[in-house]
Amino acid sequence: MTADYLARLRTGGVGGLEADARRPADLCGAGWRQAISVRGLEIWTRGAPALPVSESADGRVVVIGRLFARGRAETLSMPPVMPLDTSSVEGARRLVSDHWGSYVAFLRDSDGAWGGVLRDPSGALDAVSWSASGEFIMASDVAPIPGPLWPARLSLDWDAIADFVRRPASIAARSALSGLSTLGPGDYRPVGGHSPDLPLWRPAAFARQAPEAGPDAEVALRAAVDVATAGLVSTYDRCLLEVSGGLDSAIVAGVVRTLGLSTRVAAVVHMCGDRPEADERPWARLASGDLWAAVELVAAEIPDLQLADLLALAGGARPAVNALDLNGDRAMAALAPNRGAEAVVTGKGGDSIFFQHPTALVISDYIRATSARRLLGAETQAVARRLRRSVWSVAWEAWSRRHSDGAESMNSPFWGPRVLAQPEGPAHPWQEDIEDLPPAKRYQIGGVVMTQLNRGASRAGRFVDQIHPLLAQPVLEAGFALGTWTLQRGGRDRGLVRDLFADRLHPEVAGRRSKADWESFYTRTVAHNLPFLRPFLLDGCLADAGILDRAGLDQILNADALIWQADSSGVLAAAALEAWVRYWQARVPDAETAPRWRSRSQPGVF
Repeated sequence: MTADYLARLRTGGVGGLEADARRPADLCGAGWRQAISVRGLEIWTRGAPALPVSESADGRVVVIGRLFARGRAETLSMPPVMPLDTSSVEGARRLVSDHWGSYVAFLRDSDGAWGGVLRDPSGALDAVSWSASGEFIMASDVAPIPGPLWPARLSLDWDAIADFVRRPASIAARSALSGLSTLGPGDYRPVGGHSPDLPLWRPAAFARQAPEAGPDAEVALRAAVDVATAGLVSTYDRCLLEVSGGLDSAIVAGVVRTLGLSTRVAAVVHMCGDRPEADERPWARLASGDLWAAVELVAAEIPDLQLADLLALAGGARPAVNALDLNGDRAMAALAPNRGAEAVVTGKGGDSIFFQHPTALVISDYIRATSARRLLGAETQAVARRLRRSVWSVAWEAWSRRHSDGAESMNSPFWGPRVLAQPEGPAHPWQEDIEDLPPAKRYQIGGVVMTQLNRGASRAGRFVDQIHPLLAQPVLEAGFALGTWTLQRGGRDRGLVRDLFADRLHPEVAGRRSKADWESFYTRTVAHNLPFLRPFLLDGCLADAGILDRAGLDQILNADALIWQADSSGVLAAAALEAWVRYWQARVPDAETAPRWRSRSQPGVF
């Protein structure tokens, strides 16, 4: 079972004391155990292995999760002591600047009162909070919490639901359950009052350093990957190592082997494509080296989707879009206990932070950092070769879009009127106040925001922790601090890290330019499951509420249309969201401030 946490902080008032007396019994009956109780703060944990909980020697910092000193890979046994005159906000700033890890931290002010809570910049542990009976409550999710501890009022926020469809990245930033408040990665939330969250860490702060980055910054990226991988992997005795055959997982596997962490790998796990374009076994074998001797091959099999599959993960604060690969998720959930593994280690996030995306906007960033006179120089020529375009077309796009936001907007044919009516604006707090950044760097930030969805609920996550070293704070800071043109050195896909880790990669893996294509598999998954998906979505809550368009769904949900207009991931994500809405609408009402759109007398008019 994956580890969960629940923090209860008495903030005042006497309401609900009778119910409060029953809550420890409710928690113990649901498998929770109290890890610590100090000055009105209780921390409860559930799962095996349980999340560590530690208290600083001065009693002013309580950390849930794992904390490391900056630049170090050894877990700290306790948080640092805060100077006597330091406020809780300043203490949180010190944690962010001097440490990294996967944690949530409660901090006290110099007067002894609990001042606030910090979520680590990587967002490794989720954090949703609410108030109930004179308590401030924060938890990893609402799903495992006994009902008596839930907010007094939970309701469905249909504006948020529409935003999830239009901008999936918003799932990482908010819950569509009104009554729950998400704490963002790198944010500090005061407790006991109504003060807004304070952003203590943002990608933009490091991205603004990119124009001045030199060779030392490049070396720092390699060191950051080493520290993050060593620190996160070494906290577990046995791990599964996911190796796809692509560059990012190959880098993580290479670091694991080089740093002497192979003994902690219970097995290498490789998902085998069922067609040549998705078969990466030769590359995965080369990337794994001697670890391939303990490989578990998972064959791609098109699953039969059922309502029970979707509802099984629908009870959380967010829809389970991290579990759309039903075949792979089930296989990992079965492998982990069989191999005695406590964690799955992946290379997820590398595509974004190392900047894989092929785009002329890299040159927009380059000329903004250097000079417009370099518009037709070697960098542009290298990008043109990669894109198989003329130098002139690349230069024109780079120049004309040099002040754009880097977004590549697109509408889906099955978006309903409520989704199309959604206002523009940042989908995630990390995308606020970044208008001064060049377009490819803004695209990179958006890509990393999307990777936060990899931390969501899954079947495998019920048995093992999900470890993503390339999304750790040190790696994010080092990657954001480099120009996109540097990350794509020589116009190559992730060219810089190919050079930085050349000594740890098989030459054929380091030089590989192709990438597995799984689109056909997921398109065939949707086509195979049309008898279930068509009525599930066409007659569903999202279509009734104007979130999805029935005519558009009817057009796309047929085998012929899927061949030419494949949006398999969008269809599967819509199914996960439909299941989430059905689960919660049976338990909570609509939010008064963001209710469901009701259809009028004419069908399809909202």
